[in-house]
This record gives sequence, structure tokens and C-alpha cells, in this order.
Amino acid sequence: MKKCLFIGLWSCLIILASCNQESYTSRLHHDHELFFHYKQLWSAPSPEPEITPITDSLAGRILGWYNQNWVLYERHLGEKTQVYKYHIKNGASELFFESNYPISQITPGEGYEFFAVESKGPEQNSIVTILNRKGDILLKQMNNVTQVDFVWSPYHSHQLLIIQYLPSMTTEVKMLNLTSPIEETVLDVQPYVQWYEEDRLAYFEWSNEPSFFAPVFLYDIKSQVKEPLLDDISVFASSRKHFMFLPGNLQDDKLAFYFYQKENPEELLEFQIEKLHSNSEYHWIPPFDWLPAENVFITFSPEHMGSLYDYDNQFNLIALQLESGTKEIITEVQTLSDINCSQLTSMCLVGSQYEKLINIENRKMYDILKN
Repeated sequence: MKKCLFIGLWSCLIILASCNQESYTSRLHHDHELFFHYKQLWSAPSPEPEITPITDSLAGRILGWYNQNWVLYERHLGEKTQVYKYHIKNGASELFFESNYPISQITPGEGYEFFAVESKGPEQNSIVTILNRKGDILLKQMNNVTQVDFVWSPYHSHQLLIIQYLPSMTTEVKMLNLTSPIEETVLDVQPYVQWYEEDRLAYFEWSNEPSFFAPVFLYDIKSQVKEPLLDDISVFASSRKHFMFLPGNLQDDKLAFYFYQKENPEELLEFQIEKLHSNSEYHWIPPFDWLPAENVFITFSPEHMGSLYDYDNQFNLIALQLESGTKEIITEVQTLSDINCSQLTSMCLVGSQYEKLINIENRKMYDILKN
């Protein structure tokens, strides 16, 4: 799940330069109607064995995916935090990594070749550790930072962006190349940052005035040239092939996501869900993620429009097929939570501890953590 709200609030406190540019509206094709149909995205579910839940009495939360059939979960043993690999079908488990400090997050890179770990030291400073798939430590850094975010390149598995939030209420974006020797470069961009192409990044160019919206710029890593992409955007996200954004100045009763293929940015796909109003400039955005193996976008939709503070109905988990524009209601959930989808399969983890697994293909939900 993307931390857009946190980044937006943080960035409003940072003094940064602003820049005008052509409005995004010139790119919308109002004469082109987009139709969506509810239908099954997959012709028939492939046979799958039932999921075997984790029953380890010392298991804490699930941290995410290790590969297509394995997840990572934390296990507390005295003052140590252990991270175990767990096979979701046959129940096999194996120690992956051990830390002397509490672990905040583990983020896998493209193809699950490398893993970035954030843990918290005695003074709550962030410790960054980079592991290979065997759990060997390739890099370990302890810096005076409050929090970090990791953004792996979908094009090169050895490239990683590290966004550091400093106690001075400033930020720094670094790029790591996990080559030999490891290379580290500080980039002249601001959070929120995503990979747009192999050598270009998309980022918010925040002004010196607090705002929930900002223009999106592109930054060329090699030439360091910046150019405007979109204006007045509240949220954006990038996958290997697609780019998604939500305009910040639309006042409709629906929440509209816009998508385009990077090879053909002029053809926009519009996807609407019910909107929860906040009675302010803040736009509520539900958790979302990508299913790269299927070219599918996953998010939650309220059953009806309403107030963000009073809504108490359930939510629909919706899958949008980006190639065809078809969408499907996968299942219903009572409360919203973060969502973490596999890079290689049609499965996603949901819940406050990622304790439930949803197979998007057969629309079944499983309890993956029972302790």
C-alpha cells in the first residue's frame, strides 16, 4: 500500500520550490467514452491446494511475500526478532533473518532477488539492512532518520530508492545500486517518488504552501533534467507498464482513477468508485496495489457514497483488468486494511497483520495466521 497521505502531510511542512506547467486536463479525451463491465477476469480457476495457516504460537504479524508460495512472518524470541519463511500450501518454515531490534518493514525487490529491511534502534533511529534471497546481509546502515520508505525498480532488480525522513523535518532520496562495489547516489527529487522508466523517476514537486495536491514531474537520473508531467495531482502510482493518477481538483460524487500505458500516454482509462467525502481539501483514497503478473489493479470501494467519518458499511474488493478495462468484485470485507499483492501470482494479503489471504483468481479468502 502506498503511503501517500503521510507523505503529503509531511511534505506540506517542508519548504520547497514550486513550478507551473500545463494542466493535465489537456490530456483527457472527453469525446472518447470508456465503458466498464463487471465480468470474470479469469476463464476458470486453476486447481490449488488449500492454504495451510501459520499456527506458530510465537508468530507475530506477516511481513509480506518471499516469493510466489512463501510469505515472511516475524517471531519474537526474547529480545530478538526472527523472520521466518513459510510455505502457504505445505506449511514448511525456515529461518530467513534475525535482528536484535524490532522490524518495521521488509520490502522485496523485483523478482524477490533482494529484500530491504527497516528496523528501529534504541533511539528509534531507522536501521536499513539489505539482504539477498538467502538472508545474507549485503549492506547495513544506521542513520539519524525517523523513517524510511523503499522503492525498488521494476526494471532492474539491483536498483533501490531509499526515502529518508529526517528529524529536521526534511527529506533525502538516495539511489542504491547493489553492484560490486555498492554505489550510493543522492538524487535531487522530493517524496513521493516512483520509478517511471528505467532511467526516469516520477515525483511530487511540492510548493512552499501547504497543500494536498501538487504537480508531478519527471526526473532523468542520468542527465538530472526535470520536466512537468501532470498538474494538481493528489495521488499517483507507477507499475512497470502503467501509470495511475487521481486529479486533485475534481469535485464529483465519484472517485476517479485514471490510467495509461506508458507506451501510449494519450489513451486514458477512467475507473470510478464510490466516494467518501472528508469535508475538506483532503481526498480519501482507499488502499490499492498492483498484480503485475496479471496487469490488474486492486483496490477497495465503498458500497455507496457517504461521509468518511460516518461510513460504517462494508467495502468491495475490486480487480480492474488494465488491458481490457473490465472489472470484477472479488469479495466483500467489513473493514479497510492495507493490501499486499504477490508479484508472481494472483494472491494478495490483507488485514491489520496480513492475517488473511485472498486468491483473486478463485475469489476465495483464507485465514493464513492462526495463533
